[in-house]
Amino acid sequence: GISMSEARAPELEGIISTYIKQGVPANQVFVAGQSMGGWAAVLVEARKKVEIGGIIAFAPANGISRDGRRYASHMAAIRRQEEAVSGLDDFDGLVFLFEGDPYNSPQDLIYMKDLPGISYLAVAPCSKKFPHMMHRESCFEQLHKKTIVKFIEKKLNKITL
Repeated sequence: GISMSEARAPELEGIISTYIKQGVPANQVFVAGQSMGGWAAVLVEARKKVEIGGIIAFAPANGISRDGRRYASHMAAIRRQEEAVSGLDDFDGLVFLFEGDPYNSPQDLIYMKDLPGISYLAVAPCSKKFPHMMHRESCFEQLHKKTIVKFIEKKLNKITL
C-alpha cells in the first residue's frame, strides 16, 4: 500500500536520530536524495518527526512511471505526494525538477512551488541524456552547484549567527 520512498522516510528518521544522539547538531543535518530518495527526503521534512537543517531533492518521485499502462497508479502516487505536503507552513528544501522526466514532471509537482520555505526549480535538460538523472551531468553541476552551496550556507549561517 505504500511506495519504497514512503517506507524509507521512517528509516531515514531513525538514522538521523542516531546521528543527533551521537552529538551531531540537528540543524546541521541535510538530507539529499534523487528520485524515490528525493521523495523520501521530502517526506522526512514534511513529517517533522526529526529536526533537520533542510533537504535537497533531485527529481523527487514516488516510483511510478507516466507510461500509459501505469498512468492511473502514477496519478494516485501524485495525489499521495500532494497530501503529504499539503497544509505545511514551514518547509526547508531545495527541489530540482526536470523537464521531460518520465516519473514526475515539474507540472506534476507544481503545488510544491507554493510551500513556504521551498526553493522549487524546474530545470530544462542540459544534455540529451535521461532527464530523471540530469543532476549527475557536468552541465547541471556547472549551472546549479552555486545554488546548492548557497542553500546550505544560508541554512548554516542562519543557525550560527
